[in-house]
Amino acid sequence: KRVRDSNRCRTGKAGFGFESQREKNLVLQMPIPRKALTVTRFSITLFSLFLPFFISSASASSNEVAALISWLHSSTSPPTAFSGWNPSDSDPCQWPYITCSSSDKLVTEINVVSIQLALPFPPNISTFTSLQKLVISNTNLTGTISPDIGDCPELRVIDLSSNSLVGEIPWTLGKL
Repeated sequence: KRVRDSNRCRTGKAGFGFESQREKNLVLQMPIPRKALTVTRFSITLFSLFLPFFISSASASSNEVAALISWLHSSTSPPTAFSGWNPSDSDPCQWPYITCSSSDKLVTEINVVSIQLALPFPPNISTFTSLQKLVISNTNLTGTISPDIGDCPELRVIDLSSNSLVGEIPWTLGKL
């Protein structure tokens, strides 16, 4: 009895001032605080090394979304087949006719066949730095092939057959 009485707190209750056994159990079940996480110079350096990659990848994906939407809306009435192209998406990887790399979510393929677009050749094609395959065939693509097609370093397959393109083939294709 003396031990219990010596533990009385200001509320006048025995122990630590618990109203009930339930309150006592709740306090006893609380997690014990762990040692605080220490941030080392190594972890800061590692984080700062990878941060630009994530920012540039996200930025590149946003640029690709903007380039594709801009191309699609160069027509007064974009085809309904492209209704899944949402300008508020962070990347175009789930869009019809688009394939992306799994690692950095950048466009690797544009594959549009037998859909009447009546659009000019994509003007900002060099935005797609990871583009490997460009197939826009039998779509009534108009205008000239943009010279910046030679600035797509990964481009290996080009099929622009059965369209209404005019002009010369850009010499920049020789850079590929």
